[in-house]
Amino acid sequence: MDRLLILYSQQCIHPTTAEMCRNFLLDILKSGKEDVVRWRNPELLEFEITNETYLRKRFYENTGKNLNRVMVDGIKFIRKVPGHENVYRFYFVPKHLLPQLPRKTFAQIVRFSTETAV
Repeated sequence: MDRLLILYSQQCIHPTTAEMCRNFLLDILKSGKEDVVRWRNPELLEFEITNETYLRKRFYENTGKNLNRVMVDGIKFIRKVPGHENVYRFYFVPKHLLPQLPRKTFAQIVRFSTETAV
């Protein structure tokens, strides 16, 4: 959960649409609306979209942007988990926040690289 707080605390004066999407999703997850978005694995920062039409509508009302296009363009922040339907993972932590995260062991890095190499 410390990683989630680090992600949530990243605020920009002029955020990009991908950052707005990330913050929007984090706000919904924080509010606990499980009928829209729910945590699948908080340790890996994975979440599942349970009501995509409502989420797209709310995101468009708030930002005027297409959620699917923003998520495709914002691959730096949010990526689809391979092999799962509607499951995504938050990515990207700025360099100045990296020392606050626990370091991965070599085995974890190798396992991650082999999982994503497909």
